[in-house]
Amino acid sequence: MEEEKSKGHLWVRGKSHYAIWYRNGSRFCVNTHTSDEASARAAMERLIAECEEGCFKKPDKTPPTLVAMLNEAIRYYRRKGRKSLEHVERHARRIRVGLAGKRADEITTDYVNDYAESRQDAGAANATINRELAFLRLAFNLARRAGKLKPEMIPYFEMLPENNRRTGFFEQEHYEAVLAQLPDYLKGVLTMGYWTGMRKSEMLGLKWEQVDLFNRLVFLERTKNGEDRTLPLNEELYEMMMGQARMRVESCRFVFHRDGEHIQSFAKAWNTACEKAGHAGKLVHDLRRTGVRNLIRAGVPQSVAMKISGHRDARIFARYNIVDTNDVAEAMRKLSQYEQEKRLARAKKVFDVQPASEPPAEQETPALPERLN
Repeated sequence: MEEEKSKGHLWVRGKSHYAIWYRNGSRFCVNTHTSDEASARAAMERLIAECEEGCFKKPDKTPPTLVAMLNEAIRYYRRKGRKSLEHVERHARRIRVGLAGKRADEITTDYVNDYAESRQDAGAANATINRELAFLRLAFNLARRAGKLKPEMIPYFEMLPENNRRTGFFEQEHYEAVLAQLPDYLKGVLTMGYWTGMRKSEMLGLKWEQVDLFNRLVFLERTKNGEDRTLPLNEELYEMMMGQARMRVESCRFVFHRDGEHIQSFAKAWNTACEKAGHAGKLVHDLRRTGVRNLIRAGVPQSVAMKISGHRDARIFARYNIVDTNDVAEAMRKLSQYEQEKRLARAKKVFDVQPASEPPAEQETPALPERLN
């Protein structure tokens, strides 16, 4: 008995009609690239005829959907153990809403730009939009590496200018004023951040097994950039650590704790202390910028300073090494001093090489005329 041939049917997705039919147990689904039903049906009949004649080549695997790509990107973050997983999950939710129902091959550069503009209209900061676009770009690149997308199918991602980068930091008097107002369980966090520029998550996650008080060392394992590093303790940090040891609770593994409980957040206590000290608006992350800048001001080589702060990328490190007006004024003072020294040296050189003045030659007494002799 001759096998019954499929007449196929149309399926609407977005603005396009897809032709779907079966032959010899295989399913065919092809985008007709038209929104007109009559044109799509004519295209489907032509495709089925080509298939029956053996002239039709089944297209490559259908590109993944946006949801599938975003889920794979989230899995990538989980596999890598990234601490920013919570943030990218939030990015993925917003992208799903903004580009709902789209497949990879349907997301063009125009769609990406429209998404960025819609987020701006919703009041999102450019920095937030850039993080979302960067995550979407990662999803596309992961799909390309897996062979699910061709390079020409990846849209161009134009990043927005970011002019809201914070430039706050702690001067020594700010640090001492806030330190005096903080509760005892947070004083060590401020001291550690001020001297080392450590990340907030590193400080709150520091455990006693990472501290060697005898040798005055702290071992920071598996930080954000995936590297281990060792941090020697100076005198003030060592005294702070000894104070934390006296407040240690045996049931708590963390160096910094609140009555034996792991500190998750301390925003209220921090803001209150800053307001009492007369420095409202200071952020914990300002300590990271301060630590980096102080290391450079102290003459520490950049490579060593990056080891202490945990930076691997020199470009990111440069963003934290913020130069303020005082730095510029000091640089101009040094420049003026340098120019003055050159001017004095040049004057001294001219004075040293100038020949000494010779005494005038003695004049001979003219001979008397012979007729006067």
